[in-house]
Amino acid sequence: MGILQSKNLWAFDIRSLNDSSEFISGINNARRELAKLKKAKDVPQLFFNRVDSLLEKFANDAGLVFVACFSAKENNLAMWRNYSQADF
Repeated sequence: MGILQSKNLWAFDIRSLNDSSEFISGINNARRELAKLKKAKDVPQLFFNRVDSLLEKFANDAGLVFVACFSAKENNLAMWRNYSQADF
């Protein structure tokens, strides 16, 4: 509700995460799932080419990727402390 009321959404550059391997792991997981999807005959090759191109772009320039955390608990500062190197 706070996002709607304040009209603010905080997101952090993924490079500021404590464990940068999480991002690369996510890219690799997406590539594995994409490889599984390629076996489906009803998905156009253009789709695979475009998604693979985007994954490659994100992997090479993580500055394009931001992360946000959501919680039912208002002002859950612990969530941000666990996933960011920023000082709050």
